[in-house]
Amino acid sequence: MKYKWIYPEHVHATDVNRLVETLGISHAVASLLVRRGYREPAVARKFINPSIDDLYSPFEFRDMDVAVNRILKAIEGDEPILIYGDYDADGVTAVALLYRIFKELGAKKVICYIPHRLKEGYGLSDKGVEFAFTHNVKLLITVDCGISAVDQIKQLQDNGIDVIVTDHHLPPDELPPAYAIINPKLGYPYPYLSGCGVAWKLVDAIYRKLNRDRRTLYWYLDLVALSTVADVTPLTGENRIFTKFGLLVMERTRNVGIKALLDITGLKGHRLTPYHLGFILGPRINAQGRMKTAGDAVNLLVTQRETTAKEIAERMEVLNRERMKLQEQIINEAEAEMSKLGMDKEKAIVIAKEGWHSGVIGIAASKLVDRYYRPVIFIALEDEIGKGSARSVPVFNLYEGLRRLREYFVTFGGHKLAAGFVIPRDAVDTFRESFLKLVDSELTWEDLKPEKFIDAVVELHEVDEKLVNDLEKIGPFGVDNEEPLFLVTGVQVVGVPMKVGDGHLRFKVRAGNVVREAIAFNYSTLGVEIRTGSMVDLLFMPTIDKYYGKPEVTLVVEDIRDYGDIRS
Repeated sequence: MKYKWIYPEHVHATDVNRLVETLGISHAVASLLVRRGYREPAVARKFINPSIDDLYSPFEFRDMDVAVNRILKAIEGDEPILIYGDYDADGVTAVALLYRIFKELGAKKVICYIPHRLKEGYGLSDKGVEFAFTHNVKLLITVDCGISAVDQIKQLQDNGIDVIVTDHHLPPDELPPAYAIINPKLGYPYPYLSGCGVAWKLVDAIYRKLNRDRRTLYWYLDLVALSTVADVTPLTGENRIFTKFGLLVMERTRNVGIKALLDITGLKGHRLTPYHLGFILGPRINAQGRMKTAGDAVNLLVTQRETTAKEIAERMEVLNRERMKLQEQIINEAEAEMSKLGMDKEKAIVIAKEGWHSGVIGIAASKLVDRYYRPVIFIALEDEIGKGSARSVPVFNLYEGLRRLREYFVTFGGHKLAAGFVIPRDAVDTFRESFLKLVDSELTWEDLKPEKFIDAVVELHEVDEKLVNDLEKIGPFGVDNEEPLFLVTGVQVVGVPMKVGDGHLRFKVRAGNVVREAIAFNYSTLGVEIRTGSMVDLLFMPTIDKYYGKPEVTLVVEDIRDYGDIRS
């Protein structure tokens, strides 16, 4: 895939030099911080040295005091408490967090409920309401959902069940008539918390109210970090603090379920990064809700027994493999259908198929977006309806596009990059035609060339151990704090490039007297032949690699161009 390289904006040397002098960081990292908005030394110092003490008071949430008092009353009065969560990693971790804390505080009867993705759908369902009635619940707490459940919450409140909503999704114009609503988008200083992050703030408030040692809660930051990364929230502000310290906690976790998950995935004893949370642990939890129910995932995170945790982790591993196999089958069938319909020549992809698993088509669509870089919609046909999952690229607002075609849908919802809908089967063909026309009218083929953003242009001699160590300070990387990419130009390939692993290439580059190791993963996808003596420009992330037995600064290549090619 060919990428457009977006060069960095100019920054004032005065700002950069001031950070170099006051923080003792490399020039390249200082310029990167300035470009990302951390121009003042005090602000930049706080960013590279985040502290738990930088978290806001949980009582800055509206209704927090009301919610805390009601929960403590329920625990003291031995009232049955129902924790109602979502079926993804964010909802599951939030349910587990509240369950464990409430039990530690002495709650006698705490019940967890996760809706079935395919039978009940997202949010507070009618079946969930009925469950609360039949179990004589007096207090229901939602996590990662509930902010839009106006009718269900009114029904619960009218029948004597108090509802505390903890959610992080965008509140609707009409708020539900809940006993209390805890949502960071309702006046809290940092609006981007995950659902589990909101749950942690709730228990933080409870601990403060009881004057308990809040350091105990730090051991639950592994759950918060997992939710924050898996739910693709910005790694800024409080989320950055949660993730940075949560990763450290996870490496020493006391949660036997997480230990079992780390063990079965081969991550035990490794230094953990957001990649491991987002692409290894998170998908295994999400697979439970996609394929069956998320009950096993909750049980994994709340059990105290190692044997139970091991058994559940093994079942989850098997189910995740089934999910991956099903996902690959859907992708293969979709690509065959694309070819048959000539859709590879369209600016968007819309495929409808009988027998597709509606819980897996969304992640399969995401893979096709990565592969073809255009909006993708998969529709699982069943009886007289189709369940659609849509994914997009940044240049096309998916929610807005579907909103303009809303007459086709029974229901729909989502945001800029992801959405879902239900559509009558007999409307699928005309919807496909309308959607393709809409995308074609709004996007050019140039819009559909993926971009790589260059954070700094450096000389090869600047790529040293200090640069790598300084980059450690601005991690963890993720949404809104992306892993930096550096550009070095006009370097010469020296020695003999060596193929390693499954399609990777190791080689050396030189500029003057400086030689550095480089590795290009999935080398064939870069579309450039790397030969001894070639002059190339490399887009890369620096790291310390021990491939040859000793630590060595290595350029992990993201893209490459022939030296002449970039100047043509």
